[in-house]
Amino acid sequence: MRFQMQTTADGSSTVFDAEAGECFKSRHAALTETEAVFFQPGIAENPWLGRARPFRVLELGFGLGTNFLQLKNSGLALEFVSIERDLAGARYFLEKEDNPALRELVEQRSFREGAFRADLCLSEFEITLPALRQDGQRFHAIFFDPFSPKANPSAWSPELFALCAELLEPEGRLVTYSVSRVAKTHAEAAGLCVTKRALPAALQKRQSLLAVKQARGPDKSGLN
Repeated sequence: MRFQMQTTADGSSTVFDAEAGECFKSRHAALTETEAVFFQPGIAENPWLGRARPFRVLELGFGLGTNFLQLKNSGLALEFVSIERDLAGARYFLEKEDNPALRELVEQRSFREGAFRADLCLSEFEITLPALRQDGQRFHAIFFDPFSPKANPSAWSPELFALCAELLEPEGRLVTYSVSRVAKTHAEAAGLCVTKRALPAALQKRQSLLAVKQARGPDKSGLN
């Protein structure tokens, strides 16, 4: 059996994927990871929140849809775009814990509720990110949430981090659970300012990564 449902210490659920050898969200505290790694640094502390109309979020790795549900339930006016190549995990999760909003997004690839909208792209990162760049799209936050560099090394390539940096607005934020050398090195090589953030003890993981695209300074060349 590929998938196994697991209840974590904070009362939320995650799923173990035997093919990847990993859980989609923390096996210790799944909801806590969603809040502390992604929502708090990526959205709540983002300087664009309250300024951007709309505030746009890009996710690499839809997984079980837990980040989508967190954003939907936040009550914020957001546009959310998620990229995922395999929805088997989300479909399994829905068999165990049905959620009408999540089911609608998985089945219809789109969801609308008031000022919140979400679109799900069933594709490879390497295909969709260049298309978004070509289309001139920009985002205020990027949730970098594929399986780990060990389980899914192609998702942590320098090329993908460079594309993410291009898609971010100045002062935009990329957040990820991984503080691996690969993540840090490739984010910095893409021109992002990288810091590590302390995590709640419930996660049994010390840190996550925050990478910020710096705002351009004033032009000192004397040229317009």
